[in-house]
Amino acid sequence: MKSIANEGGIADGKIHNIGNPDNNLSIRALARMMLDLASTLPEYRDAAAAVELVDVASADYYGSGYQDVLYRVPDIRRTTADLGWRPTVGMPTALREMFAYYRDHAAAAADLEA
Repeated sequence: MKSIANEGGIADGKIHNIGNPDNNLSIRALARMMLDLASTLPEYRDAAAAVELVDVASADYYGSGYQDVLYRVPDIRRTTADLGWRPTVGMPTALREMFAYYRDHAAAAADLEA
């Protein structure tokens, strides 16, 4: 919100990264974490049990010209210095909250598509 408020023009012409540098996970590790969590929740358990993770090389998925980066860790130093913002939620908590939000709001979202 501080970036949007832009008090004193602090955000003018700047890019402020957000994210949690401690959440440095591969896509596979993130998928595994999500499936492990889903398997503990009654409303997602059956769907999670049916999922099979499959490794696919980026070149096979995107084509030979695609260049991937090994690590996607946000540099939040400017955000912290300018806006006083620091991440407070780790990935396990974020995923639990995301699953709960989706569970509680999925019906309303489906109504939007109708």
